Amino acid sequence: MERNRFASPGNLGTDQRGITGLETAIVLIAFVVVASVFAFAVLSTGLLSSEKSKETVLGGLEETSST
Repeated sequence: MERNRFASPGNLGTDQRGITGLETAIVLIAFVVVASVFAFAVLSTGLLSSEKSKETVLGGLEETSST
């Protein structure tokens, strides 16, 4: 006899196959949080780097204009 592939309405609470919508939402939120933290770190590093290069350029210009 072939087993019924679909869960009967009485077994819906105990059937553990598949991923529920709540689990999918939790995984999606985790991906968004990790991506936003990574983006913040990259942007902070870029801004710090550009600020240091700006200071270097301004220091070089000041030194050349003073001579």
